[in-house]
Amino acid sequence: MESPEIPERSTLWFGQKSPQFGLGVLFDQITIVVTMALALFSFVVFWPIISQIEFEEAFFTPLVPAAMTILGYFDLGPSTVLRLLFITSFVASTAGLYLLVRVLTRRQITPILAAVIYMLPPVPVFVLTFLRQGLLEAELSSTRSFFSIVYGDGAHFLALALIPVAALLFLRYIKLGGVNDLVVTALLTALVLLANRSQSLSLFLVFLVIVATELFLGSPSQKFKRFWQVLLLSSGLASFWYTPEFLLKSFWLLTRHIIANIDLLVPLPLVMVIISLFFSYAFFAKREDRQPIFAAFLLLIVFLVIVGGWLFYGRSILPYPYRFLANLNMFGSVVLALGITAVIDK
Repeated sequence: MESPEIPERSTLWFGQKSPQFGLGVLFDQITIVVTMALALFSFVVFWPIISQIEFEEAFFTPLVPAAMTILGYFDLGPSTVLRLLFITSFVASTAGLYLLVRVLTRRQITPILAAVIYMLPPVPVFVLTFLRQGLLEAELSSTRSFFSIVYGDGAHFLALALIPVAALLFLRYIKLGGVNDLVVTALLTALVLLANRSQSLSLFLVFLVIVATELFLGSPSQKFKRFWQVLLLSSGLASFWYTPEFLLKSFWLLTRHIIANIDLLVPLPLVMVIISLFFSYAFFAKREDRQPIFAAFLLLIVFLVIVGGWLFYGRSILPYPYRFLANLNMFGSVVLALGITAVIDK
């Protein structure tokens, strides 16, 4: 009697990596379904409360005002456009984070956990506010303030939503060198530059960490060259707003701020960074399958040092440290998801 064939395990299985989803292919059928499900879930959860908040914002970069002007032709008021901006950023950042972790881990459970954990912080406040009998203006203001702290204002949140996809395509270009990946990465980087300056600095830090992990895997000169190609092309695309003189002055002001607060790195943060790098490299050991753990852990340390210094000392190595709370939430979600998956695997 012949034994029945044992079906292959689902790609949702905790301990299995999908060979069909790598750097060459961004989407398989399951990934498309999960991406749409997470996007729909984030919309259903957060739109009921976002639709009732009156957002106000001052702009220092041109992307969001340009979008508001374009949408204004469809008889959408500024408040409605800002609401749409927030919910779109919610959906895009959730789906983008899922896709980034999906590419790095080639699994399904880990990126799903990362996306869900990323959405958790405002859920209790949103639910409690929405379930109250009647929404008072004071309650909506508190919810709006909490939302802005966790994810930033409109332009800041929009730039944050673009970072995971920009990081994903940047990683593809560093590894594969495809022209299409270069063009799209540079375009997304330019959009981040035109959306928010603080998140532009965050994206630069993300790129640096990705390049650092890639340099350990070989071909350092080629990958470093690709890194500069992305920076130069994206700067060129945004040069109508960020002139060379403006960039030089901004770099000089940033350097002065870092030098003035360099003492914050000594001794504890510096020791933490050195120890983290040592143990991360020892664990990484040039194994590409461990790159997501290495990169996510380093990014968590970077943003933790920036935000932690501000919380403990009232100042930070970088200006406007509170704007990096959203990034700490994002990459902290990735590390926590990796940790939970590792425990379940064992």
